[in-house]
Amino acid sequence: MLLAVHYPATVDLSKYFTAQQGVLYTYYRDERTTIPVANFTAVQTGGKYYVKAETISGCINVQPVIVTILPPEPFFITAPNTFTPNNDGINDHFIILLNGQISFRNLHIYNRNGALIFDTVNTMKFWDGTFNGRPVSTGTYYWVFEGYENYDHKKVVRSSYVTLIR
Repeated sequence: MLLAVHYPATVDLSKYFTAQQGVLYTYYRDERTTIPVANFTAVQTGGKYYVKAETISGCINVQPVIVTILPPEPFFITAPNTFTPNNDGINDHFIILLNGQISFRNLHIYNRNGALIFDTVNTMKFWDGTFNGRPVSTGTYYWVFEGYENYDHKKVVRSSYVTLIR
């Protein structure tokens, strides 16, 4: 039997065999059935596993199960190209949205002269269009997002421009 799931899923090996009365199912890491699987209902590592079915009368059948953990579905980073920090409750902050197996490391925002005007390592801290507590002028700003993929911990860097309109 072959099972393939996308990271970060777990596999319950017991779901793939129809339970029968009088049959005891045990789960192992090796074909000799000497190394039991610690948590056969939440397998997180790919590899070859073995299911041993033993009847009350002593009949034994061992079947392999190959579990493949596939890379996660693609992640998405979404950022607006414009925002209006005018306190009307709509688009008042520049916010980067992450979807999928990606983690936030930091966000930098620069003015047109290349000066850093906003920096955060907190995913819940959004740019409100100010620098040192004072509103910045209408214009185009450059942002750089840094994060990493949760699956293989590769660094992810995305950048673009955002226009602030007052």
